[in-house]
Amino acid sequence: MIAALLPLAEAGPGSLSLDASLGAERDGVRWLAAALTLGAAGSLATLELARRQAAAASEGPRPA
Repeated sequence: MIAALLPLAEAGPGSLSLDASLGAERDGVRWLAAALTLGAAGSLATLELARRQAAAASEGPRPA
């Protein structure tokens, strides 16, 4: 899904977007790299959180 959105990040939001009407439109290779980096970091963080939760659940309840 991240790879499918990279062309959109590289091309920018377009002339009908809120970004364009506010004058904050950003596009280009730098934004493409930023989107790829942040998407990969978010994906890795999600996988690590799921791994930790699965490990904690497999330990079972701790005695009081």
